Amino acid sequence: MKFQTFNDRNKMYVHLNENTECALKAMPKLKIGCGKYCGLPFDCLMTDVISGCLSQKRVCYGNCTAAQFWKEQGYDFGKRVLNNFDKEFFISCIKKLPPEQKWLRQGWISDCSFTEKSWNLTAEIASILNDYQIRLLIITKIHSLPSEKVMHNLSENKAEIRVSISALDTEEQNQKRLNFLNDYRKIGGLAVPYLMSCKYNNKILSDNQEFLVDYVIKNDFVAGEHPLRFDKQNKIIDELEKDGFWHPKFPNQYWFGRIFEDIPNFILPAPTHLKENYFLPTCFLSDLSTKSIIGLDGNLPTFKDLQQNPQQQSRGINKHAAYVIQKNQ
Repeated sequence: MKFQTFNDRNKMYVHLNENTECALKAMPKLKIGCGKYCGLPFDCLMTDVISGCLSQKRVCYGNCTAAQFWKEQGYDFGKRVLNNFDKEFFISCIKKLPPEQKWLRQGWISDCSFTEKSWNLTAEIASILNDYQIRLLIITKIHSLPSEKVMHNLSENKAEIRVSISALDTEEQNQKRLNFLNDYRKIGGLAVPYLMSCKYNNKILSDNQEFLVDYVIKNDFVAGEHPLRFDKQNKIIDELEKDGFWHPKFPNQYWFGRIFEDIPNFILPAPTHLKENYFLPTCFLSDLSTKSIIGLDGNLPTFKDLQQNPQQQSRGINKHAAYVIQKNQ
């Protein structure tokens, strides 16, 4: 089976009035910190190294709650800026974290992979965190590749890199992301495929998703699954199965919950379902016969859960996409 590009990509794009977008400001330049001490809502978060991501017209799969949040604040999510890093301030934030907090998320409302500078800064931060026995958990779509030096730095400092993969990606995007996962794992890095899943009635998309699941299984990856959500006005809904549900927190968004819970590779939950002491010892599923993942705390609902109760809640679901403007600037 071969991964194919879904050609009707206009269905994934948001069509905005150009005058509306021109009136929006560039994203604010934030001071990089971590935890509640620096104004973030949870201690597992750090300020993204970049403010902003893709423009609202080109957001991932036509649906981005973060882009909508920033638009409502008067900002253009696509006018990215590299945030300010003050090492002394960042360390002061680390020292205010609860002692049990052993990981921080990078890639909350942005992606560190846009530029060489953002990758370099991410590697510097991973090194600082490792001095305090804290791991970086990076969520990225690999918009650009890091240098070999950065990859080795991240691997040596035990950074987990979750690479988002989806049936909706292009062939080129898919190949770059899978190649990175293999390359990072080869040098000892914690490389984790993070499948953005859905139930498709379009054969190309359904086959693409099957290709990705088979790839994860055949290559012995420990992986995560995150169910996609689509706004009711998103035209991609035409390509989905009709037995989905409306999300309990975002009632205008259509989803199916997790659908691969019976495949042992997809053991990792969303970061909202990780405890403070989360520890991933390996990214090879076969190694888990002798090693244990520490700090898992449930998971997002499955399709079967939602069939029984469409308003199914999980303990972490209301932490998801709880976006705020960082208070300490």
